Amino acid sequence: MFEKAAAQLVDKICGSFIQDVDAEQMKISMWKGNAGEVELNNVRLKQSALDEFNLPVAVKSGQMANIHFKIPWNSLGSSPVTVTVRGVEAVGSLLST
Repeated sequence: MFEKAAAQLVDKICGSFIQDVDAEQMKISMWKGNAGEVELNNVRLKQSALDEFNLPVAVKSGQMANIHFKIPWNSLGSSPVTVTVRGVEAVGSLLST
């Protein structure tokens, strides 16, 4: 039950930036203190990751070593979900104008 909710939340927060995540990349700790934690390792960036920002740059390839989510299940509507990203590597190119 919580695994499905965590996967949906990850998709809602990062779905436009990261490619499909499989179960082997995801570690879930449902209750750690007052929050749950979801950790993703070796996540690939979508080539469209920066499109919504209208930047003159295109992502050719990229990955993140780790994305960590701290999810306050008890106060999900009123407290923030904290997202920490580590080890971002990206190859990009300038778009012609």
